[in-house]
Amino acid sequence: MALIDYTSYAEIRGVLGVALLELPDTVLSATTFWYALKQEFSAVNKNLLSDLDVAIANPTPTVEETDFIEAAMLFSTFAVSNQLLDSLPMFAPKSIVEGKSDVTRFSSSPYAQTIESVAKSYLRFKKTLAGAYSIYSGGAAASAVIAVPLIGSVSPTYDPVTGA
Repeated sequence: MALIDYTSYAEIRGVLGVALLELPDTVLSATTFWYALKQEFSAVNKNLLSDLDVAIANPTPTVEETDFIEAAMLFSTFAVSNQLLDSLPMFAPKSIVEGKSDVTRFSSSPYAQTIESVAKSYLRFKKTLAGAYSIYSGGAAASAVIAVPLIGSVSPTYDPVTGA
């Protein structure tokens, strides 16, 4: 199997909002992205990838299998897109003149909203996949995990400048 069996390069580019010229198939076909996706699947469950392949091979999938497959496909797209967020400003320049003889990059991060959206969607679809896999494999629906912050900010009861 390969990355292209679980998502398409066009979907990844669509999530990131970049064109084929900026992020060619040759980059996305690198085995690094496939290995990272396999690790992501394994982090949800060690058997997820093999069970996914079985579900995909079923010519008449059940509702649970269909939900599991669709959740895995969505997660795949956002997991790979999430891997590319750090390099997004490098492959999505502001302008390109005459091929790549003059490339202008953004000085600030116009991708902040995209980065935040993709990161949130990645986490949401990971939870969705875990829930769909749990149901598919015969377990109960996964419950929502509520993160409790261990460190928070507190305002002092006195003015640290004047000491009052």
